[in-house]
Amino acid sequence: MLSACNVSFAYAGSQAVVISDLSVQLPLGSMSFVWGDNGAGKSTFAQIMCGLIPHVVSGQFSGEVEYLGCQLLAPYKSGLATYLMQNPSLYFHAATLREELSLLENHRHALYDEAIDMLPHRKWNEPVRTLSLGEQKLVAVVLVLMHRCPIVVLDEPLAFLDGKASQFASHLLSTAANEDRIILAVDTPEHGLEMGSVGRYFLVADSHVVEAKPQIQPREQLITSGPTGTEFLKAEGIGFSYRGKEAFHLAGINLTVAEGESVGLTGHNGAGKSTLQLVLSGLLRPSNGHVYIKGVQQGICGLRKRVKCSFQNPDDQLFGNTIMEELVFGLRNLNLPSSQIHSRIKEVEHYLNCGLAEDPFILSYGQRKFLTLLSAYLLDPDVLILDEPTAGLDYSNRQKLYDLLLRFLKQGKSLIIISHDRSEIEMVCHRTYEMKDGMIVAESRNYWGGH
Repeated sequence: MLSACNVSFAYAGSQAVVISDLSVQLPLGSMSFVWGDNGAGKSTFAQIMCGLIPHVVSGQFSGEVEYLGCQLLAPYKSGLATYLMQNPSLYFHAATLREELSLLENHRHALYDEAIDMLPHRKWNEPVRTLSLGEQKLVAVVLVLMHRCPIVVLDEPLAFLDGKASQFASHLLSTAANEDRIILAVDTPEHGLEMGSVGRYFLVADSHVVEAKPQIQPREQLITSGPTGTEFLKAEGIGFSYRGKEAFHLAGINLTVAEGESVGLTGHNGAGKSTLQLVLSGLLRPSNGHVYIKGVQQGICGLRKRVKCSFQNPDDQLFGNTIMEELVFGLRNLNLPSSQIHSRIKEVEHYLNCGLAEDPFILSYGQRKFLTLLSAYLLDPDVLILDEPTAGLDYSNRQKLYDLLLRFLKQGKSLIIISHDRSEIEMVCHRTYEMKDGMIVAESRNYWGGH
C-alpha cells in the first residue's frame, strides 16, 4: 500500500499551496489515472507519490507519504519508485539506443521480446537524441517499466505516441499493474479513457485531489469551407539525409498548401514529419528538391523569413527569464517598433492564464507548450507549422489554440499541423498528407472541410 496522509505542499519561494490536505491510498496491483487543467498541480501530485517531493524538490511540505508502513524516501535512495518525466529525453543516459536497451537485459521480463520488437531496430546504433520524440517516449516507457520498481509514476506516458505505440504502452502499463505494482499515470482525459485497466481516476483542481472520472468534451468541426486563395507553398521532390547517414530520412516529398488553407501531416512515429517541418521552415537544407513560395524558389533564408514553426517539445524553445521576454524576443528580431510589439502582445495577452513577469520554467508542461505556440503566432508568418500542438493542453487551452488558428486562416495565411490525432486533423484541416518511412504515401481531402 502506498499512502499519503494530510499532505500539503508549496514550492520554495512561493506562498501558493499547490497541493492541500492530500490523503489517498493506492493498493498494490492497481493502476490510477490523474487528470486536470494545465497548472492545476498534477505533476506535483505525481512527484509527491514517488518521493521526489520533498526529498529532491524542496518547498514547504507537511504530512506523511508511506509505502508498506514506512516513510517513502527519494527514488534513488529507496529503490522503490521510478518516475518518468514529461520530457523523455531527460531520462536517457547512454550514447546510443542499443546501449540504452542493453539495460533491459539485466531486468528480463515476460514482455522483453515484445517490447524490443516495437522499438525502431534500424536506429539501434544511432544516438537516442536523433529519434523522434514519440520514439523517445516509447523507449522511455519501456525502460521505466522494465526496471520493476513497485511504484511507477509516469507523467504523460502516451503523449506523442502514434496509435499502435499508444496501444502497446497501455498494454505494458496494464501488465505492470497486474504484477502487484502500483501504477500512477498523469495524462489527458482522452488518454486516460484509452487505458483499459485504470481502477481509479483522480482530478486535481484548486489544490485538492478528488476522485472523479473525466468526461470528454464533444469536438466541433472548425473547418466548414474550403480555402479561397491560390497555391502559396509548394515542396517538390524534397529529400533529406542527416550528415554521415546513407539512408534518406525524407525522399521524394511533394506537397502544396494554399492561402487560407490548413493541411495536416500524420503518420507513425519516426515517419519523418518533424524532419519535414525543419526543411520547410528553413532550419534544415534539403539534400534534394526545392521549396517554392508563390512560384519562386526559396533558399533557407527566404523560408526562415516567411515560415515559422513550433516544436513538439516546448523546452527546446524556451530560454527567457520571463514570459514577456519569450514573447518579445522574436518580435524584436523582426525590427518592429516598440509600440507595435506591445500592441501585438496586448492583443493576445488574455489568452494566457499567468502574468507576463512569471518565469516560464516554473509553468506546467501544458502552459509552456501554449506559450511557445503563442510566440510563433505572434511573429505573423505567411506559413505556420505546428508540431503536435495540442499535446499536453487541457480543454481550455485547446479552445484558445483553435480560436487563434481560425483567426490566422481568416487572414489568408497557410497552416500545417503535425499530429497523431486523426480526429483532430480532420476537425482543423482541409487536407491531410500521410507519411511513412520518409515518404508521403497518401493524400485525403476531409469531406466536410474540402472544396
